[in-house]
Amino acid sequence: MSKQDLNTKVTEAILKAEALEAKDARSPETRSAFNNLSILEQQLAKQAGTTEERNIARRGSIRAALKAGDIERARQLLYLYEDSPEFDARSNKEMRALVGNPSLVYATAR
Repeated sequence: MSKQDLNTKVTEAILKAEALEAKDARSPETRSAFNNLSILEQQLAKQAGTTEERNIARRGSIRAALKAGDIERARQLLYLYEDSPEFDARSNKEMRALVGNPSLVYATAR
């Protein structure tokens, strides 16, 4: 899948997950939509052209996993990303805080 196609899929997945979240943040359908978004964001992080794009997608994959209720996936992603020299200290600190206290994901901006 091309980067452009993947970007389009991520945007669509964000819109769908957020619309479902507005109706019922804890429904199985909403959690599934955020899980799908997390997977797409992880794929986008692998294809991103710049460090900034990669870090945005990495943070997005972790946040989406948390909103899906999959704390273990979020932990695994953080573990995968935090060793990257590109994953800046601010992102690392922010994501560690979210994984440590998943309810914060609803109090922070995407």
